[in-house]
Amino acid sequence: MSPINLPICIIEKNQIKHLIKSSILKNNVAHYCHANTTCDGDVCPLRKALCENNLSQSFDCSDIDKVYLINGISGLKNSQLTNNFRAMYMREGEIKDGIRG
Repeated sequence: MSPINLPICIIEKNQIKHLIKSSILKNNVAHYCHANTTCDGDVCPLRKALCENNLSQSFDCSDIDKVYLINGISGLKNSQLTNNFRAMYMREGEIKDGIRG
C-alpha cells in the first residue's frame, strides 16, 4: 500500500506562493483547489473566500488563475502515522510486546 499524501492548495501571486487553508476549501482540498468560478452549480469556495468575502484586501480576483494542487507530506493522512503516536509500553524484561528477552 502506497502512502497517502496530504493535498496542499497554493495560489501564486507576484511570484510568491500562498498556502490556502483547507477550511476555506470546505476541507476537500483535492476537489476545490482550482481557479474555476462555479462548483456544483454554486460559486467555488476558493473564489467565494477570495473575491466575494474578500478575505485579503490586496487580492485581485484576476490573479486567481495560478492555483496549484501539490502533494504535501507523504503519509500524513495515513493511519500508520496516527498509530505511531500511541503510547506503547512493555513490561520489564520484554524486547517486544509479549516477548521476553
